[in-house]
Amino acid sequence: MNKKIKSKKAIRRILILLVEAYVIWCALLFLLQDHIIFPAPKNNNSQKKLLKILNGKEIFITTEEGYKVEAWFFPGYGKKKKKPVVIFFHGNGELIDYWPWKLEEYRKMGISVLLPEYRGYGRSEGKPGEEELFEDSKKFYDLITKREDVDRSKIIYHGRSLGGGVACKLASKFPPKALILQSTFISVPRLALKYLVPPFLVRNPFYNDRIIPKLQIPILIIHGKKDKVIPVWHGRYLSKLAKNCVYYEVDSGHNDMPMDEKFWEKIRKFLEENNIIN
Repeated sequence: MNKKIKSKKAIRRILILLVEAYVIWCALLFLLQDHIIFPAPKNNNSQKKLLKILNGKEIFITTEEGYKVEAWFFPGYGKKKKKPVVIFFHGNGELIDYWPWKLEEYRKMGISVLLPEYRGYGRSEGKPGEEELFEDSKKFYDLITKREDVDRSKIIYHGRSLGGGVACKLASKFPPKALILQSTFISVPRLALKYLVPPFLVRNPFYNDRIIPKLQIPILIIHGKKDKVIPVWHGRYLSKLAKNCVYYEVDSGHNDMPMDEKFWEKIRKFLEENNIIN
């Protein structure tokens, strides 16, 4: 009888320890989630040389709180006075500094490129968050669509990883001509389940799965088959939610997706079929 009582007490202690460990785990992730989602790398080095080489321009917005947020604009090649423009939203551990050379193919198609930075990233001020990035993206959208060299009827959003969440949220209020999602998640709560985190603890949910079914625009979704950060089933799931979607899988992981000839051929064909480029 004593052995049974001791055994039950031991099991109870183990269960209590497991529950306590889980609560501590959830508390840590709750406290650290902003840093995990928005690591906000810094770069205070002057990029004037890079901008000059690629004929780019700095653009700034001022937030309601008075923060200055940076963006880079690169005009597309060609003689057309008004050109399509792609607004490219980068991943959570990246900066706009990483992307000008990688997005040159857009410019070769005659498409201008806008690279908005996130608050707290690089040389931009403030603290990032879902609503903050959404507010800033609206300001950048308004700024870019007022330019005389931009064809407002041919705006493209291209979001990579976290940037896909920003692109989807902006598309919910200001639908583009086309949306490209690269290595993007269903939502942060669905991603957090991988780490046994209850969805209600997520402060910046980015519910892409609630937005995509409502969009009446063509969507191209590209995802890596070997992606361990955002598993490929996220991309597959999102593609089934979209009303008008082209889905393309690449034999890669999350951060090693080759933006090679096949990658750009897929994008070019998608843009041609939707009358954005000829």
